[in-house]
Amino acid sequence: MITSTNLKALRNLEAFQVYSDVAAFLKQEETAKEFEEPLKSVCDTFNARLQEYDVALLPERRSPQTAELAQLDARRDYILRSFIANLKLYVVSPDEEQSQAADVLLSLVEKYGKNIPGMPYRQETAAITNLLQDMAIKENEELVKKLFVEHWITSLRTANTQFEQTMLSRTDIASEATSEKSRTARAAVQTAFEKLCEMINALAVVKGEAAYSRIIDRINRLVREAQEVLARRMARNKKAVEKEEENIDVDVEEEVEE
Repeated sequence: MITSTNLKALRNLEAFQVYSDVAAFLKQEETAKEFEEPLKSVCDTFNARLQEYDVALLPERRSPQTAELAQLDARRDYILRSFIANLKLYVVSPDEEQSQAADVLLSLVEKYGKNIPGMPYRQETAAITNLLQDMAIKENEELVKKLFVEHWITSLRTANTQFEQTMLSRTDIASEATSEKSRTARAAVQTAFEKLCEMINALAVVKGEAAYSRIIDRINRLVREAQEVLARRMARNKKAVEKEEENIDVDVEEEVEE
C-alpha cells in the first residue's frame, strides 16, 4: 500500500519534481489493464492540476535572481576550493612553520564541515562567514600572511558578500511576488495526488495489491526519497544552529572573562 503522500515540507521545485516523476511513471502505465476507470479519471485530474502548478512556477524557475545566485555560488565555491587546495599544498612544504600554519588553517576550515561548497545556500553562507571571522583573529591572520593567501581570503569575503546580498534581494522579491496562484496551485496538486493514492490503495484492496504493486512501489520510493532529502536538510540545519549557538556561547564567555 502507499504509506505516505506528505510532500508539504518540500521546496516548490522539489515537490514539483516528485509530482512530475509520478506523472511520468503513470503515463508509462496507462496501457496496462489496471489503468481503467475510476483510476484514469483521478489520474487525469492529477495531471491537470500538475500542469497548472507548472505554469504557476514559471516565474520562480525563470527568475534572473535564481540564475545569478547560481553563478555567484559557483564563483565562491571555486574560490573556497582553490584556497583549500593552496593550504593542502603548504601542508607538505619543507618549511616546517608553513606546514604547521597550513595545518591550523585547514582545521579551521574543517570545523565548519568537510564539504562546505555542497551545503544549502544559507548554510554555506553562514559557514563561510564564520570561517572568515576565524581567519581575521590576530593569531590566524599571522598564519594567513605566512602562507601568502591573503588574496584568497579577500576574494572569498567579496564573493560571499555578493552572494548574500543577492540572496537577500531575491528573498525580498520572492516574498513580494509569492502569488496566491502558486500557493493555490500547489495545494490543488497535493490534494489531487492524495486522492490518486487513495484510489490506488482502494483498488488494491478490492482487486488485489499484486495488480498495482509496480505503481505502489514506485510512488512509495519517490515519496520516501523526497522525505529523506528533507530529513538530511533538517539535520544539517539543526547542526548549523547548534554550531552558531556554540559560537555565541563562546563569545559571551570571552566577554565575561574580559
